[in-house]
Amino acid sequence: MNVLLDLLEDATELLDNLDDVEELRASTRRRLHRLLTTLISRSSELVESLEEHDEPASEVGSPVESEVEPGEARLQRGLAALARDRLDDARDVFREAVEEDPHDIESLNHLALTCWESGDIAAAATWYERAMQAGLRNLESSGDSTPKPPSRDYVQAIEGRALALYRLGELDEAASLFEAIVGMPVAKSEGCRYLVGEIRHRQGRPGEAVDWYRSAAPEPSVWYNHALALWQLDAPVDAAEMLIRAFRANRHIAGRLAGDPVSTDEKNAAGYLGSPGYADEYMDACSGLWSSVEATELIADCWNDPNVQRYLDERDTLDPESPASSSNSGRERPAYSGDTTPRSLAVTIVGSES
Repeated sequence: MNVLLDLLEDATELLDNLDDVEELRASTRRRLHRLLTTLISRSSELVESLEEHDEPASEVGSPVESEVEPGEARLQRGLAALARDRLDDARDVFREAVEEDPHDIESLNHLALTCWESGDIAAAATWYERAMQAGLRNLESSGDSTPKPPSRDYVQAIEGRALALYRLGELDEAASLFEAIVGMPVAKSEGCRYLVGEIRHRQGRPGEAVDWYRSAAPEPSVWYNHALALWQLDAPVDAAEMLIRAFRANRHIAGRLAGDPVSTDEKNAAGYLGSPGYADEYMDACSGLWSSVEATELIADCWNDPNVQRYLDERDTLDPESPASSSNSGRERPAYSGDTTPRSLAVTIVGSES
């Protein structure tokens, strides 16, 4: 138990230093949100148990009940229901808050999130729009002549509606909202940049897509899409080079696109970005971009080239910490020569720099 308490103290100290959540990726923020709401729920139960054990309920009132404002208590009740996947209960709590205060942007955002988790994306889009309107109203009614930066809740509302519209196929409005976030003085917007690029790519505008991909956060989905867009812009060597780099980051995606699935035990990059789960999410979102004959040929030419496979194996051997290296330790691998690069391989595959 003492070890657990030490860990909780360390986690509390880390959270005290986490001032700017906008620096986190959207997926990380959502994951952190679910984790913290679960902690709220469980810690509230433990506090009640401790109070019942240490003090007679008839003599000492609960500090939680006496010190927390009614609105805050309701918010925590809704978050606890959301953390336990009691979505109907959470929806009722947040609806009650919104009926009491139609401009409660935090409750509007959580109501939208509850709809999202329930699979009602259209309702989520509607509630996120209400939250956006509330955030804009709060900015306009601040009465401060000095422009204020947008609040975290306001940015969350814009991002939430953009993601919902993206899921609903309303791509132009979604892209406009993602671009609006990029134009705001917020810490991180690389994820929005990538999504604008993906939308423009889907709309058959690879030139614009490339511009957005170049400014997005470096990760496998960006590199795979960037490679395809370069190929569509008649830059085959650049495309092949980018694709080979993408293979190293997550070869599960390449295997799926080429119809040659890679063992689920093989991870050529540490952590989630190199995992089969990441590849599954990518395929759900972007496999349609690769449906053309030309795109299929690009993947087949690069993935099936023996020199590329040798290069990937050599790089795994060079990096003893590579999960791919350890998961395939039984394979015979050539010694790394050091004179092969993604660029030289790309030239070999395509035939020339021109």
